[in-house]
Amino acid sequence: MKSAIRYFPNLYLFVNGLIYLALAYVFIADSNGWFMKLGILPSQEVGFTELKTMYIGLMSAIGLFLVI
Repeated sequence: MKSAIRYFPNLYLFVNGLIYLALAYVFIADSNGWFMKLGILPSQEVGFTELKTMYIGLMSAIGLFLVI
């Protein structure tokens, strides 16, 4: 049995892109809360800023790239 990824690669990439965009939106809405729930507690406020720029930016860029 062959996987659906082999038959529908465009659909697979599109769905993954939507998932990344949804995760980026969730972290944009309440990033500090989500980082605390995940147990990521930087020692300074600058750490939250770095996490936001890296992960939200990265998830958004990957999501947009996959959707386009």
